Order: sequence, then structure tokens, then C-alpha cells
Amino acid sequence: MEFIATNKELTKEEKYFLTKAQDVQKMTEAVDQILDLTAWAIYTDVDRDGKEVELFAMLTEDGDKFATNSSTFISAFREILDIFEPEEIKRLKVMSGTSKNNRTYITCAYVSPIED
Repeated sequence: MEFIATNKELTKEEKYFLTKAQDVQKMTEAVDQILDLTAWAIYTDVDRDGKEVELFAMLTEDGDKFATNSSTFISAFREILDIFEPEEIKRLKVMSGTSKNNRTYITCAYVSPIED
């Protein structure tokens, strides 16, 4: 496993929750939700077939854990990072759509943090 990008120096606990926790939910379960992020990571791991895959995982302020291997989602997230660098991304909306081939996909959009 290799971390490609993170929002901060992750603690061992955060690394575990992002990569190995058994209660991680599929990102598709968060569609249409706005999530407040505490930690996130883009990393590589080996799937059950021995192939290296790129993954995205996040921890939310509510204590939820979500992950995906969706290249569409990861690409959209990277575009957000590029636009807002060096600012930290704190809120995301998870969205879904339908491709020209009539397949459902997930993606994400930046959401401005709530101003206190």
C-alpha cells in the first residue's frame, strides 16, 4: 500500500480507518449527501486478483468512513484539489449520473464550508 495524497499527516488510527476498517461504506451509499471531511487519502493497494488499484477514502466529522475505486470520482476529486491548492478541501457533495452507455457512475463536487 502506498499513499499518493492526503490532506494532512495521518495518524496510525486514521490510516487504519481509511484503509482497513471493516465498517467502511461504499461511496455510492453517500450519493446526494454533503460530507464534512476530517481526513482523506488517495492510495494504491492490491486487489484480490493481485492487480494494483487506486482508491479514495475519507473520514467524516460524523465518524463515517467511505471509500471508492471509481476513477471518475477520483479524477473529479483531483481536479478540485488542483483548483483549490493549497487550500484544504473540507466539504464535498457525492453525486451520481448516467453515462452515454446508460451506466451509473459517481462523482463529487466542491461545497463551500459553512461560515461561522
